[in-house]
Amino acid sequence: MAGKRQHFIPRFLQRGFSIEKNGKFFSCLCKKEFIKENIVIENIGLENNFYALNGDSSVDDKITEKETYIYSKIVRELVNGTFNMDDIGSLSDFVFHMEIRTKNLRSNFTNTASYLIDQMRSRLLSKDALVRYFNKNIICDPLKMDRLINEQLNKLNVPQIFRPHIKVVLFNNIHAWLPDIANELSLQLIPLFDNMVLSGIPEAAKKGHLKGIALDENLKIEEYKKLSYKVINVEQSLILGDCIVVFEVDGDRRFKPFYEKDDILKAIYMPINSNSILYGSKYPDGNLNLENINDIVAQCSTDFFICKKPVNNMNEIQKSIGVNSYLLSNEFVDEILSDLISDNVLFSH
Repeated sequence: MAGKRQHFIPRFLQRGFSIEKNGKFFSCLCKKEFIKENIVIENIGLENNFYALNGDSSVDDKITEKETYIYSKIVRELVNGTFNMDDIGSLSDFVFHMEIRTKNLRSNFTNTASYLIDQMRSRLLSKDALVRYFNKNIICDPLKMDRLINEQLNKLNVPQIFRPHIKVVLFNNIHAWLPDIANELSLQLIPLFDNMVLSGIPEAAKKGHLKGIALDENLKIEEYKKLSYKVINVEQSLILGDCIVVFEVDGDRRFKPFYEKDDILKAIYMPINSNSILYGSKYPDGNLNLENINDIVAQCSTDFFICKKPVNNMNEIQKSIGVNSYLLSNEFVDEILSDLISDNVLFSH
């Protein structure tokens, strides 16, 4: 067992982007909020019980075993040039493992789901949304309104003789009392909604992530087998993002930290140390320009990247963290909600 402190970026990979001092390895850590040098890698890219759920650490045990005996050896041989590059199966499995084991997918699912739910809450349960609902479904339906008022008057045991007058007052002053009722109802419903839905997102993301790690995604691996792989050595100092792998696809969003079944995969990029990158491509003879690879890796990272020492344009690269890491953009979520929660859809029943 690897213990409670579980790294979602393996240390054997981080070491290639660090400096050794007295048996310990130190990296420069660049997050959205800060840049810090000389951070020991034992404290980078980890979370307590990240791969354990309800005391079950079998996923972490499986990862630890594979990385100790298989994947760390692949990286070591790729770096020193002894790996058999014809072993496409092992490389494809390695790429998939690094794609799925990171925190990137889990974080982005949580962020997207939270934004979606938050927008649904504000659009459905706000005071203004409830006022619109009541106006559309109740106020404009005299029979329904009369039935609801009668139900409340019955509960209060109001004598029949007073009811016509009360109804007239209520109907004539709807716009005076409706906002207060909607506001009170909103204040009651939003906390219930948060407790029932928002609070469960992180656990749902974790369960889904661990389930995905435990499965063999043969379809993805088969796609990665279609690539031709090589290790490219570069003079510039490379960064390692929390996405680990970057996928190049055909489309408006050219680079992303995960491969989806509808993507047309063109290439993968995986930095394996500060001067080497594993490159897989469907077009191995095409022109390859790695000049902006650090920018691309940072854009596909969710929270941070590491490097042996500060790289060129560090501050500019820092600003690009997360630009291309999302599952669904907020604009796309808003577009979905605009179609889903329109007046015609929301108030049609």
